[in-house]
Amino acid sequence: MHRTKCTQSINQVLAPHFRETLLQDIGSQKYGIILDESTDVSVSRYLGIVIRYFSLNMNNIVSSFLSLELTERDDARGLVTCLIKCLELHNLPIKNMIGIGTDNAVIEILKREYNLPNLILIRCICHSLQLAVSHASESNLPRNIEFLIRETYKWFSISLKRRDEYKALFQTINCGEEPLKILKVCETRWLSIKPAVVRILAQWEELKLHFALARDKCYTAGLLWEMYSDEGNRLYLCFLKNNSSRRSNWNKGI
Repeated sequence: MHRTKCTQSINQVLAPHFRETLLQDIGSQKYGIILDESTDVSVSRYLGIVIRYFSLNMNNIVSSFLSLELTERDDARGLVTCLIKCLELHNLPIKNMIGIGTDNAVIEILKREYNLPNLILIRCICHSLQLAVSHASESNLPRNIEFLIRETYKWFSISLKRRDEYKALFQTINCGEEPLKILKVCETRWLSIKPAVVRILAQWEELKLHFALARDKCYTAGLLWEMYSDEGNRLYLCFLKNNSSRRSNWNKGI
């Protein structure tokens, strides 16, 4: 079966069958909705919709993919419009929705305009965990640790010449081995600080030497060299690495 026939089989046969099976299983029960936005390679904005309900067939609470909808507006109003359209298409009464995982603006519109005063907001556990970790770090770790991680990435990201100079230095020290790319800490990628810390620790001495050679040419390089020369900063990064590993193992149920 080639691409065209396979696509038609999925769209015209399999998708309607599984959609009908899902809706029959939901029936007239109460349900919850989880929303998440995404952007594809064509820069089109999509809204992924997951439904959570008690499955009569499985005798258990399940979460199942419901729909992927193209959004016309990238705001709370556009998300609500997209969600209501999806629910109407699947003949799911909005009054049966008792919980939703989204942001505050969306739930306020649903409560006010669709007569859902008791709708429960379920906050994203990943986002909440990220905020908690960030707050704890700000309160208990020196601010220069964040500066070291952020500026190390920035130093190489804006200059190909700097990357080439560091690559040559690293290969000289390590018998031709390629250096690991310094990673960026991204707020929207939960607990992304661990991979960045691991990369820096793996190249601590090489990075220290690189900034030592560049410190007379640039004030930022001088600051970074001083930070890399402080073994206390290295210990803080080791602490972050080890505790991030414990959180990862906890999330996996280890």
